[in-house]
Amino acid sequence: MSRASARWGVITFAVIAVLGLVGLLSAAANDKRTVAFSLDIPPVSEVTILSPQESACEGPLETQAAFGGIQIFLIPGAVPGAAFELTVRDSGSGALLATGHLAPGYTTRIAPRIILDSAVPAGRSVEVCLHNQGPTRAAPIGGPGNLVERVQGQIVPLDVTLTFLRRHPRSLLSLLPTAFDRAALFHPRLVGAWTFWLLTGALLVAFALGVVALARAAHGDGDDSEEANQPLRP
Repeated sequence: MSRASARWGVITFAVIAVLGLVGLLSAAANDKRTVAFSLDIPPVSEVTILSPQESACEGPLETQAAFGGIQIFLIPGAVPGAAFELTVRDSGSGALLATGHLAPGYTTRIAPRIILDSAVPAGRSVEVCLHNQGPTRAAPIGGPGNLVERVQGQIVPLDVTLTFLRRHPRSLLSLLPTAFDRAALFHPRLVGAWTFWLLTGALLVAFALGVVALARAAHGDGDDSEEANQPLRP
């Protein structure tokens, strides 16, 4: 291999690697996420059937991130589907933090995203309630969970499926610090978010060193090839 061929091989590899890294970062920056957090309750069955003016409340639950909307799952008991008011209250004081509304008229199972009139910050203990405003019955959907679900003050065995939404979508790249912080919760005490930042930096340094090592190796191969092509002197 000539020195020129080796050099072009290194350049080609470096360009492809850099383009791949730029493409990965660009994809992460443009991948918008609307979900702030969820309760990991599968929407598998009817939790209860709410008649007009009846309510189902879930909590207390800790808000893992700020949110400005909630997705619920409903099956209409009759047509048209009932209107719902959704409220978020502080589980300690009962103070109203946010309210949202779902219009009536749906005819099949739906999973609406209800926008709240104000954002709820992270780190709050809250209770979320669904109030059937009529004119018909409707069934919120949920499954087994670890929260307390009350229907008209009576505890029921299943929890309503709730997905908490961001007021403004965030890119996957901007969520990297949050991902590192949460990952640190499931590791030994000495491991923190700084560990994952350190590993990310080490990976980038290793990538750069790999490019340098390949360049030196290719340069050495080029020198060896030129020496091998030199005519033998008597």
